[in-house]
Amino acid sequence: MLNNDVQVSAARQAIDEYEATQAAIAKQKSDRDRKERESKAAVLAFLTKVRDYQLLVGNITPQFINTYLTRYNAAYGDDATTVEYLRIVVLMLTNKFNGVECSTYRMGNGGLIFKGINYISTSDLYNAIIQIMNGWDLINPKLENSIWLNILLADIGNDIDTFAAETALPRFPQYVKKLADLSNQIANIPLPDLGSLTASDAMVISNMIGVL
Repeated sequence: MLNNDVQVSAARQAIDEYEATQAAIAKQKSDRDRKERESKAAVLAFLTKVRDYQLLVGNITPQFINTYLTRYNAAYGDDATTVEYLRIVVLMLTNKFNGVECSTYRMGNGGLIFKGINYISTSDLYNAIIQIMNGWDLINPKLENSIWLNILLADIGNDIDTFAAETALPRFPQYVKKLADLSNQIANIPLPDLGSLTASDAMVISNMIGVL
């Protein structure tokens, strides 16, 4: 009987020690996870302040964009990163120091100036912007063309100051979604079934594909 009591006591002690060990391991993991979250949040908060500073002076760099959006994407995901991407683009283009301006009445008629450089067309400006943004337009397949910039420039041209303020409003993500969807629709106009067309009509469509 005594041996049984000793065995039971030893078993209980072993169980207690095991549970204590597991609890300690769990606490260590929890502490590590908490520290990692707090660390990442602190870094992102710092990068956000750097973003605001660089946007204020009109000097945001591709290297910073890559670091910032990589961290932003890890924290918030692709959809939020698309919104942040376009928010930065809008704030660059509407910057009071070296944002976009135009010597013609319409943005698409040439005469664009951005960061002190003249651009003949919006396509040239688009190439400059995606270089600054370090390829992050690829975060959203609907933005893989310059159509969204043409639409954006038209909207900015209506009222630069008002449009810049829009980026801070809760409705801005809805604008980004509409912009991306419209850009995608324009770039991907549904084609009729060429097999159902006459040869001459099919040729018209085929010729147009290279123009769209």
